[in-house]
Amino acid sequence: MTDAPTSIDRSDRAPLRIVSTHGRPSITPATRLCLSTIDSRPDLIRGRGIDWGSGSGVLTVAAATESQVEFVLGLELDPAEVVTARINAELNGVADRTGFLVSDSYDPLPDQDASMLEALRGKATFLIANPPTSVGDDGLGWRRRVLTGALEYLAPGAEVLLQVSRQYGVQRTERLAFDVGGFTYNGVLGSTGWVPFDQNRTDLRAALSWYVAEESRTGEKYSFRHPDQDRQIDAAEAQRLGTITGASPRTQWRMHRFTRLS
Repeated sequence: MTDAPTSIDRSDRAPLRIVSTHGRPSITPATRLCLSTIDSRPDLIRGRGIDWGSGSGVLTVAAATESQVEFVLGLELDPAEVVTARINAELNGVADRTGFLVSDSYDPLPDQDASMLEALRGKATFLIANPPTSVGDDGLGWRRRVLTGALEYLAPGAEVLLQVSRQYGVQRTERLAFDVGGFTYNGVLGSTGWVPFDQNRTDLRAALSWYVAEESRTGEKYSFRHPDQDRQIDAAEAQRLGTITGASPRTQWRMHRFTRLS
């Protein structure tokens, strides 16, 4: 079941018509950031690409509307979202330039047409990913999984547009390229304003606890903005403030550029 279509404006482009899987948001601040990055950097979006964790297909569809894009494959674990994504591709006239697979990262489920992904092995020229925060580690586990798996599918020189929020810090983000190998890090492509790292959300509250543990283990700090003051705080102070006041620290969603080495 899907909600009624809504229109999403794009600079210098026709609006997108998007339906959501009932009860689930298709457009978050991070999604809007990814969308604006696609619009502002069409030079990075060309040929054949992958949208990792494609959800309702907003970014897959947006990329497929670019004239220099031949095909985009969305990989999404939730079957209901894959159904919605196919509807969105039809609504925007790009069904023939998109495909969607129910897939656990880069592993399509057995009933899916894995040949669509296999056809991109070593040939994809771009990848877009807006992964969730991972827990049980430094918060970047899903990002490492995105980049590690992408090595099999990206052609030399392929571009990766990867959402990594501000609290991780520049060093951790840059280090992703070295942790995985096979990539260079080429900086920030875009950023939102300050947004709450919402401690009413169970997943983000758990993530903050893991950040505190990681700070204690390594001594390397995370960087949030104080909820009421113009200053930076680490994860431990953010957690203390949340416990005392119930306020959420602030962060920024950021889109970064990684390039596949030759």
